[in-house]
Amino acid sequence: MHKIHLKGPWLYEWVETSVETEASDVIEQSGTVKMPGAWQQQFGELTGKVQLRRRFHWLAKLEVGQIVELVFNGVNGTGAVSVNEQPLGELSSSDQPTRFEITQLLQDANWLVVELEYQDSSNTAPGGLWAPVTLEITEPEPAGQ
Repeated sequence: MHKIHLKGPWLYEWVETSVETEASDVIEQSGTVKMPGAWQQQFGELTGKVQLRRRFHWLAKLEVGQIVELVFNGVNGTGAVSVNEQPLGELSSSDQPTRFEITQLLQDANWLVVELEYQDSSNTAPGGLWAPVTLEITEPEPAGQ
């Protein structure tokens, strides 16, 4: 298996926040955050729903039988995941990997979008996408196995 880490800057845009409407101009509605990173490090005590986006390129030629999975290795919150505007499924709080097979969705340039909601600012456990998000390429099983 080969892993590609989707670390570094991700774009964010608030969908809804816990901040009152008149105070919402105090927070930055969009920007970049470094991933992986706990929600508390990224947004402090602010809770709500944020759209996280990351572009990644895929120029590698896959061998017959290889599978590419998008893997979320630690999530605290709930949300939806899509790649290239194709919905993949839902995320929920887990320290176990959540996997989505994306082999057929890959293009030369790809957009990963996660709409993530986190509401527990009192929780001391890390929130958000606190562990690495990876692309994992699985080799085909050898014939006769």
